Amino acid sequence: MERFIQAVNIKNTLINVTDLEKEYFTPTRENERFYKLVDDGETDERLDTAADLLKELIHVSKYGFYDLGTKIDGLGDDLGGKID
Repeated sequence: MERFIQAVNIKNTLINVTDLEKEYFTPTRENERFYKLVDDGETDERLDTAADLLKELIHVSKYGFYDLGTKIDGLGDDLGGKID
């Protein structure tokens, strides 16, 4: 159960779970397995894929270009004497 709670306590660019309530009962074995089932091409599958790609894009936008400014500044210094 603790692994499940950790899995749904999501904190990333798109989702930030701020509160999670849990209540324990005596197990009845009525629901031994829990999983999300989606067929290929269903909206949920496409949304999951889109969300993953969006998270990647946000991460790259935030951190991927961090060093780009200093590299461009350095390139400008290198080209400074060569441009008339």
